[in-house]
Amino acid sequence: MTYYILFITSILSIPLYFYYKNFLDKGETICIFIAAITHISISIIDAKFGPILSSIVDFQYFFNSALSFIESNQWNTAFDNGAIFYSALLAIIFKITTPDILLSNLSSTFFSILTCILFARFLKLLNIQKTNSLILLVLFSFFPATLIFGSITLREPLQLLTLMASLFYLIKIYRNNYISLIEHIVFFISIILLGLLHYALAYISVLILCIYIYQNILTHTFYSKTSILLSAFILFFITINIIFYSRIIDSSNKTSIEIDRKLLAEFAIDSVNLVKLMEKINQYRIRAE
Repeated sequence: MTYYILFITSILSIPLYFYYKNFLDKGETICIFIAAITHISISIIDAKFGPILSSIVDFQYFFNSALSFIESNQWNTAFDNGAIFYSALLAIIFKITTPDILLSNLSSTFFSILTCILFARFLKLLNIQKTNSLILLVLFSFFPATLIFGSITLREPLQLLTLMASLFYLIKIYRNNYISLIEHIVFFISIILLGLLHYALAYISVLILCIYIYQNILTHTFYSKTSILLSAFILFFITINIIFYSRIIDSSNKTSIEIDRKLLAEFAIDSVNLVKLMEKINQYRIRAE
């Protein structure tokens, strides 16, 4: 019961905290707070009275896999694929708290509310009119798919959160030519998690990295210490994804592994060529000016 109260209190406190810090206005805070109550209610109903979507079996897989991690301690398999990686994250939460389907549901709710706040900040960053911004926030927060899938044990809430965070900070860098060191760390953790949660999303992560490299490192926007730190994060991300991609397909199928590695190598070459092309375009733009 203590963990339930802690999780629910934390979720309800998030919009109030951001309102206190002047990151949200009154209308946005009320909208997200009501959304939080709705998410929590759905999480409780799903956990106590049976699954809301009986056709969706993923939540049972994630929960059971997390329990298997705790029992077997085979953490070396956490990077086999995105589903297992998310199960490992749940296992960590269960080790800190206690294994319970409601706690895993509330974890998804926690990620969903953070996504709503990021979406509100995203709209402000794009200078959307206040009325239109509030309408979009209400639609985003109370869309049926957002409410249902964002309140049960699925990896989609965390995927959406990491994608939103990656795009938010990327656009913030583009508009302001600067973000703080803490924001950089959050930005790169989001990119890493985005790629690890689903192998297909790793392509989006690499694309965001290419745009970031062009915008910041190639144009020397940031001072050298930050560039070195960011380069270390990029190297860390690439290393993790090399390990991750090498284990996507069953190791018994050598042909499939070779094909997968070839595709990964081709995509890496395309990414490098994209950065070079963007650099040339920038050079032509400077000459034209």
